[in-house]
Amino acid sequence: MIKMRINRVKKELEKKELDSFVVYNPINVLYLTNFLTQSFARLLLTKDESSILLVPELEFEEARSIVNNFQVEKITAEKSALKWITEILEEFNSRNCGIEEQYITKKDFDDLRKKNSNLEFIDAGKILDDLRAVKSEGELKKLRKSAEIADRGMQKAIESIEPGKKEIDIAAIAEYEMRKNGSEPIAFDTIVASGPRSAFPHAKSTENKIEDGDFVIIDLGARYAGYTSDTSRTIIVGKPSEKQRAIYHCVLDAQLKAESKCSSQIKASELDSIAREAIKGAQYGKYFNHSLGHGVGLEVHENPTISPKNNDQLKVNNVITIEPGIYIPQLGGVRIEDTVIVKRDKCEILNKTHKLEI
Repeated sequence: MIKMRINRVKKELEKKELDSFVVYNPINVLYLTNFLTQSFARLLLTKDESSILLVPELEFEEARSIVNNFQVEKITAEKSALKWITEILEEFNSRNCGIEEQYITKKDFDDLRKKNSNLEFIDAGKILDDLRAVKSEGELKKLRKSAEIADRGMQKAIESIEPGKKEIDIAAIAEYEMRKNGSEPIAFDTIVASGPRSAFPHAKSTENKIEDGDFVIIDLGARYAGYTSDTSRTIIVGKPSEKQRAIYHCVLDAQLKAESKCSSQIKASELDSIAREAIKGAQYGKYFNHSLGHGVGLEVHENPTISPKNNDQLKVNNVITIEPGIYIPQLGGVRIEDTVIVKRDKCEILNKTHKLEI
């Protein structure tokens, strides 16, 4: 799999007339080497076999035990990553080098250009963004398992909610359940937001006690074999008011409509519009204040973005979230989210946790 990924990158470099590529993003380094640094690493790809992985001395033995497609070398006080890269680019006689502008600091970029003034540096970060957006069958298997583990955490959280429980206690229960069922460190900090705080899309779980009549948003994700998941459910504690019922059903209707139309036959912006128009039609449009979704993989937020601004066609084996929401200040919010695999004429919904029928 790693060799196939490397070959695909090299083909893209050839199309762009680039003879080398310096990878800075540690997740992209992981994608191409199977090694995840705990500090920093640099991967230098060339058209021939001169490619090299540079890691801190502290991680050298671990990297060497994992990586078999590249020469692995130490970054030391005597020989910095910049010195290694400069020497190899000179030896290879590189003329056009790709970089990841999004992930390189201004200082590192300035130093790189200063030491390699005869080279032209071109942003090539989109190559790996696009490759990572379309998952292999091996990746899909890991993503399905990650979603299954997240569902276990979600179900346990839902079963544990009752008046008087703290948000952080429900989050801890969910996270323990995921770890117990095989999750590596969770994909992101679990959100349990109740009452008026549920109107904050990225609320943190707090000591706030859940009360009767509250909306409670639970947003969590597992990580399995490096691959993340992301799912949300909203609970109403006790008997819902008519307004709560209307808001909840509006979001549920928008989500189900979008999932029913999700396929490789639609643009990201069109999918977003299906959910957004459903919510607007119920007069709650101004309270849906984020994109419909995002890609999921080695990172919990990656390409493609499912937003009004993204006119790219969805592709088979994109893995995305579909998560419409309504957030009304002082009242609370509702979000319902599944991770799905885009197929030719439909999508495969990975999350199986029941959606409330109220």
